Amino acid sequence: MMDETATPQPGRLLPEAPTPMLARKSSDPTGLVTSPRRRRVPRSSKRALFSPETPIALKRCSDLVNDENAYEHGPARKAPRRLALLSGDEIASPSHPKFARCNSAPVLHGVPFKPYEPKLPTVRSSQHPDLHVISPTTALEVLQGVLPASLQGARFFDCRFTYEYEGGRLRGATSLPSPDDVEHVFFAPSLAQSTTTALIFYCEFSAKRAPEMMRHIRRRDRCLHAATYPELLYPEMYLIDGGYKHCFASALAVCDPPTYTSMNDPAHAESGKAAMQLLRQRWKAHQSPASLRVVGHHGQHRDQ
Repeated sequence: MMDETATPQPGRLLPEAPTPMLARKSSDPTGLVTSPRRRRVPRSSKRALFSPETPIALKRCSDLVNDENAYEHGPARKAPRRLALLSGDEIASPSHPKFARCNSAPVLHGVPFKPYEPKLPTVRSSQHPDLHVISPTTALEVLQGVLPASLQGARFFDCRFTYEYEGGRLRGATSLPSPDDVEHVFFAPSLAQSTTTALIFYCEFSAKRAPEMMRHIRRRDRCLHAATYPELLYPEMYLIDGGYKHCFASALAVCDPPTYTSMNDPAHAESGKAAMQLLRQRWKAHQSPASLRVVGHHGQHRDQ
């Protein structure tokens, strides 16, 4: 006769297996009460919980993309805070620049004024677009007394070194080699009939020395009349195109004496080197902040 416990009989239930030690709770020290098993959620259900259709999923997806971008391209810069929210129309409309070029004439105290038009015929200069440039032919006509009715006279200024000036110059020209001479020649006191007198400048080629002298005089003039802009003592300033070299080649009759001494003349090598070094020092002194403060102080004193 076989043991009933050894062979399972059909239709009988086997006793439940005891709960493992790891699954026992402190409230069930005997292990007689079995703990409920955790319900396994299918993978499809988990994917549905974090699908991109939910707001939380969208945020997590965006965080993941941002993390990947930060890893590949570095951290993204934060956008500046906006103080006001834009409406839908403002967002849809194209943005416009904050500053736009104004093509209208400048206005001073509500009164429009036109750009100054020189009284002598000028030529276009790509090298000095800020200056009024005249041809040697126009300079010759002025030296011969041909002037428009709006001008009462003309004066010529030679901005070359002294040995160049003595070696040949335009008839009646005044030597003006250094910016130190500007104050007592033009502003202490000012020239008579300054607004109706053409001031004509030149150097050897009218490339460096004469243009710098003209700009220096104009800056000084602007400082003196800062409160009455655009008023000037000397509005009629001109530069001879090509300088003395072109005048000597095309208008020898107005050169006195009719000779031409170059700045790089070997006979004046030492004098030219010393003169150039001194000129650079004087320009450096006139362009220093201390010199600009002195100019501004004199300008305010004169306007009072």
